[in-house]
Amino acid sequence: MLLKRYIILEDRCTSCQHCITACPVGAITLSAQGKPEIQIAKCRRCGACKKACQHRAVTTRVKLRF
Repeated sequence: MLLKRYIILEDRCTSCQHCITACPVGAITLSAQGKPEIQIAKCRRCGACKKACQHRAVTTRVKLRF
């Protein structure tokens, strides 16, 4: 089974927090360094954060899960 996971690319992220605002389940929080982090256990994989990011810092990774 393929599992899609959203991640934030640190080199593209400007900490604008649009992804945090867009997340309907509150799965994105700020780290101690002030950068958004996606809490994988809370993420519903809806893609709202990716659509909201103007800098294309939110992307997906696919993992093969057995």
